Amino acid sequence: MIGVICEYGGFYLIFIFESENAIRPCQMPLSRRTFLKRTFFVFGLLSACRKQKEVDNYDTSESILNITLDRKFNLSATDKLLFIGDSITDFNRDRNITAPNEEAGLGKGFVRQISTELLGSGKFANLEIYNRGYSGYVTEELLLKFEADVLTINANVISILIGVNDLRNNHAPLHYYGFYKQLISKIRQQLPAAEIIICEPFTLPNAENYETMQANLHEYRKVVRTLARDYKTTFIPYNEYFLAESKTTPVEDLLYDGIHPASKGFELLKEKWLSWMNN
Repeated sequence: MIGVICEYGGFYLIFIFESENAIRPCQMPLSRRTFLKRTFFVFGLLSACRKQKEVDNYDTSESILNITLDRKFNLSATDKLLFIGDSITDFNRDRNITAPNEEAGLGKGFVRQISTELLGSGKFANLEIYNRGYSGYVTEELLLKFEADVLTINANVISILIGVNDLRNNHAPLHYYGFYKQLISKIRQQLPAAEIIICEPFTLPNAENYETMQANLHEYRKVVRTLARDYKTTFIPYNEYFLAESKTTPVEDLLYDGIHPASKGFELLKEKWLSWMNN
């Protein structure tokens, strides 16, 4: 007997076949013995699926938002530092430039500002810095770029900022978690020595549909903390930083549309990122 179980729209579809060589619907009527045998088989499949689903879920408890994640990252003088993400990382970079440390290839946002700071210091003059942000990307699209970007560059330090487009597209938190976890898992498996920096996605109240996005953002914040905890990465709580700063700074000066950084927002991104370095 062969069982195939698929999840579709929150329901489990179960197909049972009598043998590998005869894939056809089970014949009726069924004997009592056959019926019981298949019933127990189905319950076994459902039980295994439920267990797998529990294992693959993120920490949905409110307490995850209050855990201490204080691991800083190390950066060496000859490391390859890679930034991946969406438009906030991309920020008008020239995608034709693939070499490190090229100003146009680093974009016009916080990646360039961090690069200017690091490369301008004597200690990190030989650092290689790459920007592989893509405007409009959601998490699964970033995952699809893993081989082409992350593996090809073979980075020692990888900084990830992704999630705002998942929010805008109303992607379920478990959807966000699933693809993000695959990305982190691939890095851990194929670049086990690499430092990983998970950056919390953020918005401010001047964003379009801000209130609508808050329920998912609340869960996304649990997702990134779960991943940082489970994979022992550095975690930068950018949403907390922006909300705190917005108490004394106009939101438009931080995120001009509630999502994309203005001048003071870029400064905050840079300063907070650098503050998580051990060096």
